Amino acid sequence: FGMAQNDLADREKDARLGRGRPIPSGEVTPAAARTVVLASAAAALGLAATTGTPALALAASIVGCISLYNLVPRHAGRLGPALLGAVRGQNLLLGATALGAPVAALPVAATYFVYVLAVSSAARMEDAEVPFSRRGLRARLGVAQVAGLLAPAAAAFALDPAPPAPALAASAVVGVGLAAWIGRAWRTAAAAGFEGGPTIPRLIGAALSGFFLFDAAVAFAAGAWVAATALLLLFPVSRALVRRFPPS
Repeated sequence: FGMAQNDLADREKDARLGRGRPIPSGEVTPAAARTVVLASAAAALGLAATTGTPALALAASIVGCISLYNLVPRHAGRLGPALLGAVRGQNLLLGATALGAPVAALPVAATYFVYVLAVSSAARMEDAEVPFSRRGLRARLGVAQVAGLLAPAAAAFALDPAPPAPALAASAVVGVGLAAWIGRAWRTAAAAGFEGGPTIPRLIGAALSGFFLFDAAVAFAAGAWVAATALLLLFPVSRALVRRFPPS
């Protein structure tokens, strides 16, 4: 729902800046995109309703936050990154609510919020929605690194009883790996310079791919070895896909 609505709302800007995207390229018509938006919103709300009123309320809030971000001019201005963070955090809470543990998931949802807030705030420099600042970009990505480091502890704190030591150790290693991954992407971008070209989009794309590591760290902390391993395997797949599909 969110990505289809975003492409529909941004089709005029994409016609200038991203002609290879589905709607400007003609691969998808605006009418077809509207159908996808309506059908996916109905499906999301309908599925949430099957798990109870609290989940339906969260799903409606997510749809509302996404719509505000997509439809308000300039992606809701300075509120845009916070709206995206709220969407990601509420997505986690939606799953926790369906499992009957919404309060326990609040610490992890908070780290999701901070990570998305930081990365999406940095991404606003990609299309010059805010003036580029090397120091500002580094500070935002630094906040994302801290959120990635805190995610394992937040997930472990939410659980009762705590997962075994090997799960916690794996979670911590992945969290450190996420911080190192963003640091490596920054050094690569800094070495290439920031004057035009694909440098900033690649840096933001690396931070977005870091979501797989973030999610894997949370899954390990919850003792979900299979899910965490699957997320780790999806990380290199995501890096291959961004060469064909724009990541942000």
